[in-house]
Amino acid sequence: MFKQMPVVDKRRPVGISSMRTRFFLIFGAALASAELCIVPKNQVIPCGLAGFTCSAGGDSNDGSTNKQNCEGKGGQWTPYSCPDANSYLSTQSPELKEILVGWWRGKCCESPTPDPPDGTMCHDPETELNGVAPAGFSCIKDSEPIGDSNDFTTTEASCTSAGGAWVPYNCQNAQNYYNSISESQGYFACWWAFKCCVPVASPTSSPVKPPIKSGPGPSPAPTKNPTNLSPTPQPSDRSYCTRDDAICWPTDAELNDLDTQIRGKVMSVPADGSTYGVCFDQGDDAFKLTEAGNGLCYQYHDCRYQFCRAESGENDLQLPGVIVQPFDADDASKALKFASDHNMAVTIKTSGHSFMGSSTGKDTLQIVTTELDENDETKLLPANSWSNSCPSTGPVKHVLRAGGGSFWKQGYLAAGFGVNVVGGGALSVSVAGGWLQGGGLSAMTPTHGLGVDNVLAFDVVLADGSLVVADECSHPDLFWALRGGGGGTFGVVTKIHYRAHSNPTNSRYVACRVSFQSSDNTIRESMTDAWIDFMVDKSATGIDRRWGGYWNLLGSITFWFRGSMNDAETTLINDIKALKSSLSPDVKPSFRIDYEEHDSYLAYRGGHGTDKTGNQNFYIGSWLIPQSDIRTQSGRIKAKNMLKKISIRGNSMFNYLLGGITNDIDTAATAVHPVMREAVWQLEVFCPTQMNLLMETFPNGAAGFNHHSKDLPDWRNNLWGSNYPRLEHIKATYDPNNLFNCHHCVGYIGEEPFQQAGVGKDIFRLISSVRVTDTSAYKVIGMKIGILEGPALGLNGPRFISDGPYDWKPMYSPGNTMVTFFRTFNSNFEIDTVIKVLKAEENGEDVGTVSTTGRNYNPTWNRGDFGLPDAEKRVLWVRYENWFDKSQGKSLRAAAYCNCASCEGSQERLISSEAVMVAARNSKRAKVLQKTNNVYYVYGVGEWPMTSLHDGRVLILRQFEAINYPTNSLFKRWSELHLLTVPASGSTILSSDYQAVKIPPGWDSGWVHKIFFSAGENYVTYQRNGDEGEDHAQSSLCFANFEANVQGSNILASVTNENCFVQNNPNDQVQDWYARMTEDEQHIVFSSNRPSSLKASISYLGYEPFRLYAYVMLTGDIIQLTPTYSYKNYWYPSTYGLTTYSKLTSPPSKSLSLTKIPSKSPSKKPIQSPTKNPIKNPTLSPTQSPLNACVQHTQKKACKKENKNQNVKNYCVFSKKKTFKICMEIGSEMHDCSQYKSKKKCKSTEKFSKGKCKYKNKQKACVSQCFEVKNKSSCMKIVQPNTNTSLCKFVKQKNSCYGCQLNPCSSKVP
Repeated sequence: MFKQMPVVDKRRPVGISSMRTRFFLIFGAALASAELCIVPKNQVIPCGLAGFTCSAGGDSNDGSTNKQNCEGKGGQWTPYSCPDANSYLSTQSPELKEILVGWWRGKCCESPTPDPPDGTMCHDPETELNGVAPAGFSCIKDSEPIGDSNDFTTTEASCTSAGGAWVPYNCQNAQNYYNSISESQGYFACWWAFKCCVPVASPTSSPVKPPIKSGPGPSPAPTKNPTNLSPTPQPSDRSYCTRDDAICWPTDAELNDLDTQIRGKVMSVPADGSTYGVCFDQGDDAFKLTEAGNGLCYQYHDCRYQFCRAESGENDLQLPGVIVQPFDADDASKALKFASDHNMAVTIKTSGHSFMGSSTGKDTLQIVTTELDENDETKLLPANSWSNSCPSTGPVKHVLRAGGGSFWKQGYLAAGFGVNVVGGGALSVSVAGGWLQGGGLSAMTPTHGLGVDNVLAFDVVLADGSLVVADECSHPDLFWALRGGGGGTFGVVTKIHYRAHSNPTNSRYVACRVSFQSSDNTIRESMTDAWIDFMVDKSATGIDRRWGGYWNLLGSITFWFRGSMNDAETTLINDIKALKSSLSPDVKPSFRIDYEEHDSYLAYRGGHGTDKTGNQNFYIGSWLIPQSDIRTQSGRIKAKNMLKKISIRGNSMFNYLLGGITNDIDTAATAVHPVMREAVWQLEVFCPTQMNLLMETFPNGAAGFNHHSKDLPDWRNNLWGSNYPRLEHIKATYDPNNLFNCHHCVGYIGEEPFQQAGVGKDIFRLISSVRVTDTSAYKVIGMKIGILEGPALGLNGPRFISDGPYDWKPMYSPGNTMVTFFRTFNSNFEIDTVIKVLKAEENGEDVGTVSTTGRNYNPTWNRGDFGLPDAEKRVLWVRYENWFDKSQGKSLRAAAYCNCASCEGSQERLISSEAVMVAARNSKRAKVLQKTNNVYYVYGVGEWPMTSLHDGRVLILRQFEAINYPTNSLFKRWSELHLLTVPASGSTILSSDYQAVKIPPGWDSGWVHKIFFSAGENYVTYQRNGDEGEDHAQSSLCFANFEANVQGSNILASVTNENCFVQNNPNDQVQDWYARMTEDEQHIVFSSNRPSSLKASISYLGYEPFRLYAYVMLTGDIIQLTPTYSYKNYWYPSTYGLTTYSKLTSPPSKSLSLTKIPSKSPSKKPIQSPTKNPIKNPTLSPTQSPLNACVQHTQKKACKKENKNQNVKNYCVFSKKKTFKICMEIGSEMHDCSQYKSKKKCKSTEKFSKGKCKYKNKQKACVSQCFEVKNKSSCMKIVQPNTNTSLCKFVKQKNSCYGCQLNPCSSKVP
């Protein structure tokens, strides 16, 4: 009988249902040769990057050639594509083919997809086009594309340096272009589909059919032939059976039936966790915990709760519903069928060492592998008696055969003293489970590699119940995925074959330990600082790869050396002795070094005893540090300061030595994160604050899968990086219905810790001032400019552009290649400040200081300079200085200045007119005196350049200050906005150069400041303060619609529909600063010290730092972007692309209303998926035609054919010479009506287009009002409803083929 635990009253739990995006990168005709791509991989990726070749000899795949040494030999480093590689392969000899296939198969081969339905890029019927999603950027020069952001080599910087314009386009543009071409569709779809094709919205749950019963079947036999598995896409939205669903949840009789079918054990688990008490009875003994409760217990008891209690107060039990302990593969197969019949998710567990809860899940069927018969067969096979399935591969000398549920205690003892195996540090860690499938970190890693580098084959039961062997030649894609793709994901591993290494014949193992033997804090701090300096400097130059082991901040736990005592001393021990000798006399006696020889690693380590790993309320996080990050002096200083900061806070660490042979292995050889192959350490900490410190200090790093944190942000990218899309595809191939489902596993469907309402798939690209502290973590020592990029709570960085001392209020240039900010030389920014410009890159090159020293603040750019070289782009800023006023004498005023980015401060230009300001003040004074009955007297005026339009006009904020006459206090402020047309240098600025902007009524009183146009110039964002509020105290953050006017027009630009999405309470001490909109006009980013609702169960910071937040325009939610627990304060954020004018094809709705501060209810985290690099094709670009289908045609026949295709009369007109007079839409952000094919959609778009789009019944098409207007007078009569704003203009246009109703109305690319 199955083991029935007590049943309690059932409560309805929340079913797991979520959306997971799948990316499919292969489109178009099959290009592959069977020699390169074998079944089931039978197609070459059309846009895949196969490698780089060096003209001086060598290839990026040969293991020794890289760009640096190629260029050092005078060679050119040239990319080549997968089709190129396949063509080259067909001309080579069989011997060379075998080598080249190893280079390219893993990068270039994927399973084919079906033909696209209805000519769309989105092949999968469960996906659809997200037309407004960004698809890329085209580099346009002389109206022709010369490159694209999706090719191998074109970047914004290279485009700009070539004199091109970096033009964004969205997925609808890409789709239009895709439809317009007959050749190379597969190539371009390979660029865009993974960005543009999203899951079709579907119900969160669906009826579950009653389970189908079946009797016992024959035991599946292992096969070394590829199974007939098609790459079925995984479900984008999947719900599983839960306990309270009587239709699908197994009854006692059904569980009893399963129990009779298998040899193993079946047990139900009560939902209330009432039987978990037996686990606490085992204390901290790891092996007792694996045996107690029939597999119920976890080494870290927090993992019986959701996310292992990553969040504070999280007490939602995550216990499985059914536990099955199979004895063999047949038992596992039947358990999987049972789970599939009942729509239950499956999790897999061995020892329960998962720190993040991946081995459990609420209401899952959990397979516990500790009772497998194969575990008892764990042994070292006779020498040279085993080989894999590859016909040409000979036997492996030493092979350990281990059961899928065996522990390293068994593994070490089975291997014996004659060989060395790469194993876990704890004896209770599984040999073949999560440790190995997650990477297999070991003390022997520098010498022999990771566990995944030593496993030779897996026996694995797949989701369909079949038992297969996965090795280099049998299911090589599955073999690749199991080596680093994480446990519990691709199948139930029942057995492995694993490489063992001969022990040295003429040398031994040396164990070395360093410890600090003093309780005196001063002495311990001196030793710790010296030890940290030593470890960083020694690791930077490289520790001999025969050394491995662990170290912390209080000395090494243990280092091991494979070699002689003499070699051990000369490679490391003598250096440690020298370190001890360098210590002061009072410190030296407390620094202890112990070392001795052993016959083998096992002789020292031992294979008996137990581990004391049972814990409650436990946290661990790991981060891989690339060696290149500490090779520079600045990198070593950064590492030392970070480690000392952790030490001085009293926190411990546990760190692995890496490098050695692990770094020699190609990044594509296994599924581990590519950073692992260049890492020098895996650093491990035990609280979230320190974890965030690791990630912020070394943004080039990644998480080590073994021991990664349970609240790891952006975990798909941080765990696997560029390998994740391939892993996801393999998951879809072998587990198409996502039967195996676990937290932080490939293909995971479910909730995440720290979910926030409003979070989508958005990737934020930001720049911010970052307050830097010393090693105490509290004393402020400077302010630097840092770049951050990534999803909410997963921003990578900050990557510092500047080095201070105090750098404030950064802003990207038009084109995003430079950053301007103001710098002070101490914390007092009221004196001696300058305006700086740097390159927008880590450790950015100094472009120049564009101001003289003074009180210079708040720089921005003139976005009208986008097309100019970087050196000529103009910076705008405000300066406070004394000026002489005849009516008042000397007084302080704010005025606008500008200068070019490469110009010296002496060339700065005043662009405020003192005469104009005095006249404006006097006029305002008279009006205020009259309005207030002579109570308020306006005495001050100032002008601030806030932002600018793409036509070059500068938005000037003019502010007036007044004092209450009777009280001689009670100051009051008034704000005005003006668009300033800056005259040529040397010309006098006149009042006629200013044009007023209509502002909301409330602006005429109080302080409105920090005003910025959005990239599309549809909005302004700003801060509002009352008369009493200072700069940031009591600020409200707002946005409003902005309507631009034509330069020189009598119609005024206007700010309307104010929406203050943050309204601060003056009593709550919360400060909200600097609201700036993202480039796509979907979010507003700001800085705030508001209390975070995202609290961890283990951490304490003691104060609320300034974090970055984003207001979600679509939902009204406010989401947190930077971590809760960080020593860094983020101030004055700005967004990528803010000063680069970006015409949106679908501008957001402008019917806005005042909203309250949004709630902070949790929602799903976004996903970031790295992409493959496609090949460059500069001859085709989506910006050529998606906006105008006419202009691609150069023949009259094709031009006329377009009319028939579009079903619109005179859609395109052809002419060779005649200059046509065309009525076309005004401006560069008008709506393209022609994309709407139905009358309903045409009418629905009128609110966006202000009536510009009208449905023509005769043509059955949606067209612009400008369409078919033949003369200038009729054209100019078309105006916006309720205003006199012209919608159309009449121009002369000479083209081969043009369309009047399109936007733009010419062949020129916008």
